Amino acid sequence: MKRRNLKVVAIASIVGSFAASCTLLKDLEYTVTPNPIEQHGDTCTLKINGKFIEKGLNAKAIVEVTPVLVNSDGTERSFKTEIFKGEKAAGNGIVVPKAGKSFTYNSEVGCECGEFSESVLKVKLLPKKGTKVMDEILTDKIADGVIHTPCLLMSDDKVVFAKDNFVRVTQHTTEVTFNYLKGNATVRSGELKDQDVLDFKNWVTGAIANPKIVMKQFGVMAYASPEGEIEKNDNLASDRANSAKGAMVKMMKQVGVEAGTQDGFYNLMPKGEDWSGLKELIGASDHPDKNIIISVAEMNGDDAKREAEIKTLAHTYKFLEDDIFPKLRRSQMTLSYDLNGLTDEELLQWSQSKPDSMALEEILFTANNLVEDLNEKLRLFQVAEKVYSNDWRAINNVGYIYMLQNKMDDASAQFEKAAELDSDPIVKNNLGVIARLNGNIAKAEELFNEGLSAGPEAKYNLGLVQIKKGEYASAIDNMGSYNTFNAGLAKYLNGDTDGAVAAVDGSSEASTAMGHYLKAVVGARTGNKEMMTSNLKDAIAKDAQCKAKASKDREFMKYFEDADFKAMVQ
Repeated sequence: MKRRNLKVVAIASIVGSFAASCTLLKDLEYTVTPNPIEQHGDTCTLKINGKFIEKGLNAKAIVEVTPVLVNSDGTERSFKTEIFKGEKAAGNGIVVPKAGKSFTYNSEVGCECGEFSESVLKVKLLPKKGTKVMDEILTDKIADGVIHTPCLLMSDDKVVFAKDNFVRVTQHTTEVTFNYLKGNATVRSGELKDQDVLDFKNWVTGAIANPKIVMKQFGVMAYASPEGEIEKNDNLASDRANSAKGAMVKMMKQVGVEAGTQDGFYNLMPKGEDWSGLKELIGASDHPDKNIIISVAEMNGDDAKREAEIKTLAHTYKFLEDDIFPKLRRSQMTLSYDLNGLTDEELLQWSQSKPDSMALEEILFTANNLVEDLNEKLRLFQVAEKVYSNDWRAINNVGYIYMLQNKMDDASAQFEKAAELDSDPIVKNNLGVIARLNGNIAKAEELFNEGLSAGPEAKYNLGLVQIKKGEYASAIDNMGSYNTFNAGLAKYLNGDTDGAVAAVDGSSEASTAMGHYLKAVVGARTGNKEMMTSNLKDAIAKDAQCKAKASKDREFMKYFEDADFKAMVQ
């Protein structure tokens, strides 16, 4: 009997305390947006438009208001506490007058993917009056939470391979010079026996036998030494150009170059007096008075006076007549030709038989463009890395193949090695991919920004970071014209449901489980039950795990009691 009385007293005490709390505080009104609460970035943001009704808070009371997520397993996550007080209450807080008060509450908490996916939002109210603390009141559910749709983000980061600089046809030149006697334009027979002329003739003979060499044109620049009269020297230079052409036509005919006998093969360019050559030769000499002579050669305005001065100097400085002027009396001939590199077939053959004898650009071109098998690409890039160890591109490309083979640690080591040789934007981008996949979002963002000039891939990757951060409009801009699941996800999260569907339908994920799942989410969000149902059925058919996922996903909350939906997910 005594025990029973104590129990009754205890119950009465609890009821009395709760009644006291209610006396100080009446029900609050709450409107939560959005409802359900959504995760964006790594946070859940809460906005409540609330209202204290008339006489809703005792004039001498204070109430601590703390929204809290309560998970199905009982775990909780509290938002910030806001303090309100009556007009006559001491202490800090937002004053609530007798007539009542509307208020806006904003707060956010850290929120990981999957956390509180089966939670509800309630409010803890702790009334106080003076020094007396009343019992805490826990309201009924005022909202649902949490939608984790941004967590559907896929890892489709785009690593970039370094391109080759292979040029199959390259342009080259080879030169030969005829020298002349003073005032003469005849190519002497002895001149044709000079070593440079004999070497040129041998080169032409070899070029005829080499199908990869295609001779294009002969440029003939002819000069006169500048100690004569201008008009005579102009004519002399023209005559020398023609004589050089005639001698070369005979030579070409002898060795069997038919094109070399045609007028169109030659481009005659008589230059007249060679003042530039004069200054260059004198400048290269060790004569103590060379600057005096050069100053004369640089005289402007009166060409006749300049010629007269040079003639006078030639009498004083014999080395001009003996060593300098003879070298200026010349026809300088340049043969341009194309050198054709290895054909695709030859490159493939060499890549099998002697890859370490190939030029770096040839190996990179072959691996980048002529080989499909990843292991074969890897072998060639590794050969290039070994033979040309100081070039970052082969090292990077080995890492690129490793990424395609899901060997992220090996790829990371390669990209770090490449970065030691060159901080190219491509390497920055690829290191950014490694950082993002390892969860270092800040480092990834830094690297992607540094690597933007690597191409659209780096901008796309930056878009992935921005989705993770909740910056959806920026992500859409950076993803550009890419049609991918993630581009569609960004558009959906930014409110463009039609754009989201278009991007997914244009992607490689269009017919996958996740492609259908995102389109089902779009259907649910837009109230298109047929779209939601058909796509969710397809998603579950392709991946049974989508059934359990959808049954808890607050994106589908308004269909939780729908018979068709329940039939799919149960």
